[in-house]
Amino acid sequence: MESIEPHLNHYPDKIGYYVIQDESVALIALKNGEIDVLSGVPPSDFSLMAEDKTYKSQFHFLAPNSYQFVYLGFNARLEKLNLPMRKALSHLIPYEDIIEVAALGFGQRTVGPMNPVDSLYYNSDVELTNFNPKKSENLMIQSGYRRDKNQWYNLNNEQLSLTLNYQTGSAINESIALIINDRLKKFGIDVHLRGLDRSLLIKRAKSHDFEIILSSFRGGPLAHNFAPLFGTDAAIPGGLNYTGFGSQQSDSVINLINYAEKKEQKVSGLKELQRLLHEERTMLFLFFQKERIIVSKRFSNVFGFSRKPGYNVTKFQLANPN
Repeated sequence: MESIEPHLNHYPDKIGYYVIQDESVALIALKNGEIDVLSGVPPSDFSLMAEDKTYKSQFHFLAPNSYQFVYLGFNARLEKLNLPMRKALSHLIPYEDIIEVAALGFGQRTVGPMNPVDSLYYNSDVELTNFNPKKSENLMIQSGYRRDKNQWYNLNNEQLSLTLNYQTGSAINESIALIINDRLKKFGIDVHLRGLDRSLLIKRAKSHDFEIILSSFRGGPLAHNFAPLFGTDAAIPGGLNYTGFGSQQSDSVINLINYAEKKEQKVSGLKELQRLLHEERTMLFLFFQKERIIVSKRFSNVFGFSRKPGYNVTKFQLANPN
């Protein structure tokens, strides 16, 4: 009988997770060897490190698709953010520039909350909103505004101004906010940027104390229950339907998705929900992010995945167990 040599799997003895709110502090901890894995690395830092010979010898760089989308949310309860105004604003957003400049290409445009990689559920019949200031100008006039010396005024002769809430400490969100601010001001809309920490950003959103919010949401390939996000029952203070989207029609579509007995019904419902969201424009879906994960080469068997957190730490093996 042949002797069989034992096979050893060199897995870590324990796994520790740390919450580090500040991206720059987290990056320093990674570089100093205080942590071994960091996700959500700012695009500029990720790209620079991935091209550096020293860092390439020390780390794995992963950029799989994710189910996290970045969006602008309008408080549709406010008269000054009525449908014509929301549509006007939607054509003032430089979507491609945002992906290239703020996300450095680590993103993919989308018409709604379904990832385009899921071609079965994604509604490709809905056209992506384009950057079109002339169209915005016509829609602003429909919304009851007039232009005077590159400023917009309503029927009461009040100058239009908007406040954009965004999360501080996030390089991508801060860059997006600046890009949007620049474009809207060139169009004649006065914008106030309000940077908030994550907890206060969400607190204000849940209490409907905002005009425009820049944020993100992470779903999953099988996360198709959109009632908490888009159902009218969730549009109350404390709910997750921050923008006030919804009607009996959209609620019926959400119910169809959740209780569909056949796959075809679910597909139809998801595509219809994307169409309704696009039509109402209470949310502008900017792009789905690509993960930006850096892992120490102390570990081997390191791969990226589309599901959160973007990697499978249970598969990591110590590269040099001794």
